[in-house]
Amino acid sequence: MFELAPYLRVQNIALWVLRDVASFIQEGKTERDVVAVCAQLLNRYGVIDSWYYDIPALALVGERTTLSVSGPKYQPSAVAIRADDLVTIDLSPVVDGCWGDCARSYIVESGRVVPPDQSSCLGYGIAAEKELHAMMIEIATPSTSLHDLYTAMNQAIEDRGYRNLDFRGNLGHSI
Repeated sequence: MFELAPYLRVQNIALWVLRDVASFIQEGKTERDVVAVCAQLLNRYGVIDSWYYDIPALALVGERTTLSVSGPKYQPSAVAIRADDLVTIDLSPVVDGCWGDCARSYIVESGRVVPPDQSSCLGYGIAAEKELHAMMIEIATPSTSLHDLYTAMNQAIEDRGYRNLDFRGNLGHSI
């Protein structure tokens, strides 16, 4: 029988790290700094392995958040977080052979992370992402083919004035 608890554990660790790193994300910190802190936090929670090309955290800052980077080509940069910016982090922890996968985007205003609903400039993007997620939950049923789900979601992205930027056209973290 399939045991869900180990997967929930590793996914919860990813969520804890993404929660804890928010206070570190501030003006002047670089992608390299963010990756290093995420790796430290993952290690503190017992994660020593990563399933995605041994990259514990993939962080992108500012204009680099529009990149869809394949793991073998990813290198955290010296790009610093600006006073008003966007930071994305994608974690790929492994604990006892169970994989986790979790990504978050952080809006930085006046040098600090702000909740999306308090953002004066980027909250609309997070709101659009939440709409898309709600739509996916509504239309994804056991009888929905992956092709139909993929087609509907890509159309919904375009209808909202966005583009799927993933280098393979996948849906997920890189919209």
